Amino acid sequence: MHSLTIRCYAETMNMKTAHSLAAALSMLLSAVPALAHHSAAGVDETQTLSADATLKQFSWSAPHAQIVVTYRDANGKDIDVSVTSFAPGILIRQGFSPKDFRRGDKIKLYWHPNRNGSAGGILSKIVAADGRVLSGEAPGIGGPPPGAGGPPPGAGGPPPGAGGPPPGGGSPPY
Repeated sequence: MHSLTIRCYAETMNMKTAHSLAAALSMLLSAVPALAHHSAAGVDETQTLSADATLKQFSWSAPHAQIVVTYRDANGKDIDVSVTSFAPGILIRQGFSPKDFRRGDKIKLYWHPNRNGSAGGILSKIVAADGRVLSGEAPGIGGPPPGAGGPPPGAGGPPPGAGGPPPGGGSPPY
């Protein structure tokens, strides 16, 4: 009787272990597409190209907007470029809406090119026909919308004694 109980317990533990390993592997593998999706490995972020371009298409969609433009290169040849933009929420925070991007609009486009040499890449910024700038370096990227949290305007820096070296110099006590 004891050997049967021990064998059943051992088989149950092996099944629990197998299920736990399968669940852990499943979670790990499901994270791979998300990492690949947000990777910038395919673009050269050390280079920024620019062109005076004509907007062919602006797909206002999640998770990222897509922009297709045509510009004339130095040899007079028309080049189509497809550039991945920011999420619609970021566009909205910068004051843009889908109505601001129309086929035929003249824009100045800045982008980080694809490493493989194909025409396209990731958006750096757009200067719209009306002069407004949509930029990854603009306020609101990677943080809360303006006015959400933080000190009120004009409040100055941190309160006395917060941050910086302790009175009398030296290193903070941590």
